[in-house]
Amino acid sequence: MNSAVKLLATMIMCTLPLAPVTAGDKLPVSKQASSRGICKISLFPDLENGSTTLEIHVRRKTTRFLDVTGVVLQGDKYAFSTSPVYGQPAVHLLDCAIGSVTKLVSAKNKMLGYKDGADFFQVIRMVGGRVTYVYAPDIEAKSFEKTIETLTVQVD
Repeated sequence: MNSAVKLLATMIMCTLPLAPVTAGDKLPVSKQASSRGICKISLFPDLENGSTTLEIHVRRKTTRFLDVTGVVLQGDKYAFSTSPVYGQPAVHLLDCAIGSVTKLVSAKNKMLGYKDGADFFQVIRMVGGRVTYVYAPDIEAKSFEKTIETLTVQVD
């Protein structure tokens, strides 16, 4: 993984308190409940590979997303992104008002070694029903830094 990917992957843009983690810490490092109490999210760091796992608890069901690169919150909605290194690359929206997760943007570039896609996503903000995210089509590209762009998707 090149240095630009490592830098972006370690910059979790998160509105939740995310504390520094050491091997002796108890997990998760961050928990957040929706204002209506329908769903809770927890962030868990993987100390072996440096990635972050997001657990979503809606009613009695728990769903895990691996290699989360960003989480932002607006009202009862969480937008989050996942990376192709350990997870399935995409931009997702969790709507706690109805308890559902929707994939907003999917990976397009499938290749050997990245069957779910080599695209890199990182959400950076959600304002007025629009999610802004950083995107690069190929996480392994030698010119990765030159392919990065900032895009927006409407969620309402």
